[in-house]
Amino acid sequence: MLYPARMLFATIGVHRKYVYPLLESLHEAGLLEIRSVHEGPGENAPALVPGERGTRLSMLVDLRMQIDRILSAFERVNPRERSLLHEMLGTGSPLPQPVPELPAERLKEQIEPLLRRGERAFQLSQEISSLEERREMLERERKGAELMMPFGIDTRHMGTSAYLYLTAGVLPRSEAPSLLEAISGLGRDRVLVYSSTTGETTTLLIAAEVSLQQELERRLRTVMWEPIQLPRLEGSPQEILLRNAEELQGTRERISRLRMEMEALSHEIGPTLRGYMEDVEIRLKEEEALALTGLSREMVVIEGYLRESDRTELERLVNVVTNECAFCRFQMNENAMREVPTAYQHPRWLRPFEMLTTMFAVPKYTEIDPTILIAPLIVGYFGLMLGDAGYGMVIAILAVFALLRFGRWNPMLRDLSFILLLCGISGVVFGMLQGGFFGDLLPRFFGIVVPFMVIDPLADPVTILIVALAIGLIQINAGLMLGTLQHLREGLIREAITDRAVWFILQPAALVFVLGFFGWYRFSTPVQLTSLIGLLLGLGLLVYGHGPLAFFRITNFLGDWLSYTRILALDLATLGIAMTINILAGMIASLHPYVIPIGVIFAIAGHIFNLILQTLGGMIHALRLQYVEFFGKFYTGGGRTFTPFHSARRFSYRIKEVAND
Repeated sequence: MLYPARMLFATIGVHRKYVYPLLESLHEAGLLEIRSVHEGPGENAPALVPGERGTRLSMLVDLRMQIDRILSAFERVNPRERSLLHEMLGTGSPLPQPVPELPAERLKEQIEPLLRRGERAFQLSQEISSLEERREMLERERKGAELMMPFGIDTRHMGTSAYLYLTAGVLPRSEAPSLLEAISGLGRDRVLVYSSTTGETTTLLIAAEVSLQQELERRLRTVMWEPIQLPRLEGSPQEILLRNAEELQGTRERISRLRMEMEALSHEIGPTLRGYMEDVEIRLKEEEALALTGLSREMVVIEGYLRESDRTELERLVNVVTNECAFCRFQMNENAMREVPTAYQHPRWLRPFEMLTTMFAVPKYTEIDPTILIAPLIVGYFGLMLGDAGYGMVIAILAVFALLRFGRWNPMLRDLSFILLLCGISGVVFGMLQGGFFGDLLPRFFGIVVPFMVIDPLADPVTILIVALAIGLIQINAGLMLGTLQHLREGLIREAITDRAVWFILQPAALVFVLGFFGWYRFSTPVQLTSLIGLLLGLGLLVYGHGPLAFFRITNFLGDWLSYTRILALDLATLGIAMTINILAGMIASLHPYVIPIGVIFAIAGHIFNLILQTLGGMIHALRLQYVEFFGKFYTGGGRTFTPFHSARRFSYRIKEVAND
């Protein structure tokens, strides 16, 4: 667990007639990361012809386009109500559908009846789109007719005639006075204006001599003027509204009936089509994988990386699928270590923490994997910085809810929920040890002392400070030890001594010097001389390794160590803010019995705010202590994640039964 999984480079030779079944089985098993035969570290490329995409590719692409056309029609007409949060959580996924394990040609025969049935969905989509456009136009006309109601003018008179220009429109109420003033300048005997104001908008009906049309339109463009257009309608506004209401009602009813038909069709064939769509996309990836292979006359060569622990399973799978008409060869080229992908190897309980390591950097194949080290530290630091059993209980309960409700559909949220659950439990434990339960809620309002209380951080912060600095010193030295081992493993002896091991000389020497200088402890002369030699030796090694920058290495070390005081700061912040909330809530409630509910509401809101603030702060700072202070001593990352050739199915699963034609 302290290092990534040991990897092997596999070369698989298989007879041509078994290549498709083998690729399908490898895709389902997800054991092998397939690499191009002509790009990887293998030795077979000169003797092989580059592989090509399979002959079924065009048929599968065409099949995918047809299915996507129908599914897109379903989505356009009846879009699923899914917010961004739902997309992130991945909730509400349909049940996986069975897909028969058939050759591509037979699979197409299975899908074609659904495609013919789905053509109706495309027709419905087009008809609904046309009716929606009609409905929008009718609603615009209805709105225009309603605006014209106060004037009662027949729309046939609107526009330009031989002597008169008649127009109507709406504008913001605040701009109406300036427009009326501008229009009045054209001559009151040459322009007539009728107005109607509703809310924040004003509707104007303007009649002017036709010779003033261009000037009037110019002045209308100076304001937010929106003309009322009823080009295809004739009659009074009342007559237009009557005809419009009848046609609009019929259009809406027709749209509703078509949507119901589309929804029924979507429920009937939609899930099955999504399952087939996923299966077709998986088959397309298998076709594309052929381009990574190497070909001879009768043999296809597949190469890639796998975990050493999966070697037996891969050999068994290849032999079963090909009836032993294949061979497997495994090796590890020591000269190609930089190309080897990194695969974590952790027990199930530790796997959620892999995301925290990856968030910083994937470990290189030959590098220490720090996941097993940071998992307990993050959980412990979070609990120590939270320091409140009540907040910890809330976090744990919410984490359990998220784990049960969303963990099935979203792996990332499942892992995060598990981490928060452990952090919440840690918060409960350290909260009880520090006597925190929503601050001082229990003793202040109920006279109850939190059981198992060992220390009160607000009364004795120095003890917490000493604990934080001691923890920091231990973790920093652990990082330095790991860094020394890593450098020695890589053959970097000078860096191991001058950059890492030197601190094991400087620290005890500096401790003796500081204690003796301030008179806190008197050491014997031999010990003092030894510490002086150690200081000079350590400083000399630092200067030898880093030159003039050696001074900054010392300040960096001290800065990293003092950074652990943030544990005390966040611990005091949680308890201090919680206590302040309780004090203010008590003051509000003491004003009058009728305002007690207000005090309770204030306390709940305040604690929710503090919980969110301290949860974010605790997690961020717990991670920071790992990423900066700890990783800086031994870990760089920069590896490439192992990405096996794997069909992660969500909407489908394959069945062995072959459906009848």
